[in-house]
Amino acid sequence: MRGYAGTLTLVFLVLFAVLYLVPLVRSAAYLFSLTLAGVVVSHYTALWALSFLTYNVVTPKGKIVVITRCDSGYGNRLALELFHRGFTVVAGCASEESEGARLLKDLGSPRVHVFHTDVTEMESLLEFQSRVRDLCSGEGHLWAVIINLSVVSLGELEWYDDDDMRWTYEVNVLCVSRVARVFLPMLRASPYDGRRFVIVNSVWGRIAVPGTGPYCMTKYAVRCFTEVLRRELIKFGIYVVGVEPNLYRLPHAEPGSLLKSYKYMWDKLPDSVKDAYSRSYGEEMEANIRNMIANEPDPIVLDMAKKMMDSVQTEHPRKLYQPDLLSRKLLYAGFRLLPDDITDFWFTEISGLMKA
Repeated sequence: MRGYAGTLTLVFLVLFAVLYLVPLVRSAAYLFSLTLAGVVVSHYTALWALSFLTYNVVTPKGKIVVITRCDSGYGNRLALELFHRGFTVVAGCASEESEGARLLKDLGSPRVHVFHTDVTEMESLLEFQSRVRDLCSGEGHLWAVIINLSVVSLGELEWYDDDDMRWTYEVNVLCVSRVARVFLPMLRASPYDGRRFVIVNSVWGRIAVPGTGPYCMTKYAVRCFTEVLRRELIKFGIYVVGVEPNLYRLPHAEPGSLLKSYKYMWDKLPDSVKDAYSRSYGEEMEANIRNMIANEPDPIVLDMAKKMMDSVQTEHPRKLYQPDLLSRKLLYAGFRLLPDDITDFWFTEISGLMKA
């Protein structure tokens, strides 16, 4: 707490000097604060009004949407919804025999195309791109590329070796970048105004959650990638939209998958490391995260499903879609604005995560 106290003391002294020792600066600071507050309020009010006044849904006919990882979860759900809205869907699946792939194939529609795609292999991804290009020459033009890729693992940073780190980074960061780079020329050549990338990330790219270190690290990286790509593609008139759901009850975040991940990480640890932790530590940690997922309010899940649809079908999408529930907004804002001592205390003493 020593560093925290020193920071508070410094802040107090600065405020004292500004507010009491320099009256002119005090007046200028007061006016500047009012002006800044007015600009911020006006900006967000204008955005709020604009979202209602300019909310137009595009005509889906002839618009091709590419989605990665449609075997299950949000990718599969979004593919089905976009098909029912009238878009032509090209679904990349890790296996054409997966339940999600079969569900899409069973639609029996010429507007749904399911292809095997291994995004970790450039050759497979280029073949997928070639098939999309063939479709664009006959069925329409590319409208959106939805990059939906993620693996999550459970365990402390000490438990990971280089291979574990490399695999998480490979899928969550390099594959996202790879898909964007492969499809960028096609999207740039599309004649549609409003064509876009939609990159599915996670709010855990804004919160450093203990026990999911590599996952959070990669999500921070994807958030940076999304923002840089958005600014670089403005000159081409291409939207880059970020979607940041929470860790929902999806296959990569199912309690069973997390438990399997934990056991894999724990079982390969040497006894010298295991002895530093209590034997019940991992079970308690997994149970806490299982409860976090199981208790995710359904309104948030439904709200984010709608937002993902909006990111594709809205004429002028937002730059970022996050859960709108007030409790979640306050939580995310708190992690960004509160001192580290408070957030550290919350994670270690209140949340119950990561107690040895």
